[in-house]
Amino acid sequence: MTTFLLRTSTIPITGNLPHGVSPSPALSCAYYGCVPPGRKPPTTTPWTLQQTRFASNNKKWYTILGVSPQASSAEVKKAYYREAKRQHPDVSGRNTAAIYIELKAAYDTGFAAAKAAEEQAAISHRAAEAQRMADLKASMKAREKQEKQEKQEKDREARKAAEAERKRVLDARRAAERKRAAEKEKAARATKTADAKKAAKARRSAEAVKIAEKKREAAAFKAAAEARMKLRTARLVILRGMPRAAELSDLFDFLTVLKPGPVLDARLEDGAAMVEFYTAEAADRFFLFVTEVGLCYIRGRHITVAAKYPGRQTLPAEDKFTSRILGIQVGLTAMKQHESMSPIRWIMRVFKKQRFVPDFARLYSSSNQMKMQIHFASLTDARRAEELLARSCQDVKVEYVADPAEEDVWNMVRRALWLGRELVRRRLWSWLR
Repeated sequence: MTTFLLRTSTIPITGNLPHGVSPSPALSCAYYGCVPPGRKPPTTTPWTLQQTRFASNNKKWYTILGVSPQASSAEVKKAYYREAKRQHPDVSGRNTAAIYIELKAAYDTGFAAAKAAEEQAAISHRAAEAQRMADLKASMKAREKQEKQEKQEKDREARKAAEAERKRVLDARRAAERKRAAEKEKAARATKTADAKKAAKARRSAEAVKIAEKKREAAAFKAAAEARMKLRTARLVILRGMPRAAELSDLFDFLTVLKPGPVLDARLEDGAAMVEFYTAEAADRFFLFVTEVGLCYIRGRHITVAAKYPGRQTLPAEDKFTSRILGIQVGLTAMKQHESMSPIRWIMRVFKKQRFVPDFARLYSSSNQMKMQIHFASLTDARRAEELLARSCQDVKVEYVADPAEEDVWNMVRRALWLGRELVRRRLWSWLR
């Protein structure tokens, strides 16, 4: 909403003069409320004259503003701004100064009356609200007093009931205590007898438990001693984590280099290699080399996990030398008899005909194929092959050959040199990385 203010003390109202008013400066200043130069300001202005004129006539302020006599101050102000926009000389472009002054006087009167009515209504409202609050406080105070009295009465009744209940509970408790004391005395006599019997039984049970515990400890000690003895005499070493593509020849190549001792039986099963030696000392050397030295490589994989177990195979008799390696010498008669195929082929055909499928570690033969060595994986296969060749082949000499994995002085020196070379190589490789 735009507000128009009329400042009559310094700036004259623009627009046409009223009819019959000369445009002289003195008259214009007197009409518009300005003070001519060199004169004192008059005691009255057009505003005061118009207000006096408005007070003396019969026009009502609410009629001039177009509102009801009971209009609020906001409605009076809104009506005044609405009429001022139409009647102000600077806006209407006509000589409406007298009308605007009369409108301003009506606004002042009406706004004061509306404000006085609103203040009176507010005073009445505050008085009524104060009375209502006083009545409410009095009512609440009376209610609180009544509730306090009722609570005090209930508290007295509750204390009486609690006292009566306390006396009843106390009497009942004393009676129960007397009854329990009698029963306790009776039970104590019975318990004393039962305790004597139980103590005698407990002593007998404790003695039996001690005897059983001693027996268990003795059995456990014996079992532990047997387990230690079996572990000390263990001839079977199982390697874990073998490559799936590993063969027995890879395992025996490593055993031939290490030379821990003659092998009684060896096989591969589900990623594990099982090697059984003739002696526990050979098994210990092989086990320590895998787990402690850490230079066991099978097809590029580093094997470090091993375990020892008691041997499963029966050791051969000491009166006859046996080995898992057979040296075979084929005579001329046998060569002429089977000249259509090589000796190794017809020897394998003999094995197949007898449904004998051994595990081979290595096969060596001479240039003329009359001498050969067959490295079996186990002594059992070597014995079976010797029996079949002796029974089925003529002019064929079969004998047992020393195991290349067996340790001797020269092999010990070679193994020490190889271990030193591998350790130096591994140390240099760790430095280079």
